[in-house]
Amino acid sequence: MRKNLLFLLALPLLTFCIASCSIKNDSPSTAILKVYLTDAPADYEEVKIDLQKVEYNTTDDAEKGWVSLTAQPTVYDLLKLSGGSTALIAYSEMSPLKIKQLRLVLGTKNTLKVEGKEYPLETPSAQQSGLKIKFDVDMRAGSMYMPLLDFDAAKSIVKAGDKYILKPVIKVANNEDSGIIKGKIRQSDVKCFVKLYNNKDTFNTYTKEGIYAFYMKEGTYKLKITPPVTSQYLVFDSEKDIVLKKGENITLDLIDLKKKP
Repeated sequence: MRKNLLFLLALPLLTFCIASCSIKNDSPSTAILKVYLTDAPADYEEVKIDLQKVEYNTTDDAEKGWVSLTAQPTVYDLLKLSGGSTALIAYSEMSPLKIKQLRLVLGTKNTLKVEGKEYPLETPSAQQSGLKIKFDVDMRAGSMYMPLLDFDAAKSIVKAGDKYILKPVIKVANNEDSGIIKGKIRQSDVKCFVKLYNNKDTFNTYTKEGIYAFYMKEGTYKLKITPPVTSQYLVFDSEKDIVLKKGENITLDLIDLKKKP
């Protein structure tokens, strides 16, 4: 297991920072905010969200005080933002202040594909009042902040009769309390269910081309990898604890799943 104590982490699509970072620019009296999006893989073919706006609020008010960040309205397929991939969804340079909340406002082009068929994904609250996310970050002069919004598609979609409804579950990896645990299985063609857990919480994802990644708060965890029942491979259970510290990037050793007898 390799541990690199980093504040800047290189991932496949973009380089982002899960902790506050010092920057040098022509205006050291301002702070820069870049908001990134990623997703824990889900057992669907596509999960598309129509992101129209990203906003912040310096108060706890649910309705007033929202300010828009620079963001291009885009339809994102969340399942392409997995296995450590990320997308930059908003940017702003601002005077020092404290941000209390973030909000994602969605449009109407939200869809889900299951077994080759596309369904509308109903998101009433996201179109009206937006998806509100607790943030609480002091934007200090001369610093850059790059929070990562980890959208859990598997937990966020609810089937109600013949309809699918989006009830977002979003985890924020930001500032000095988060890190990354990532790794790979040798059997890259086998889509496995991956669980990271301790006695308080459980976090789930799937492998994508053998790769898995978790954006977590510091803590001690164990790892379990479950191949499909129809595969020829056994379940993998980690024997050692995985200890994640603030701002740390842990790459686990390559796991070679054992075959069934």
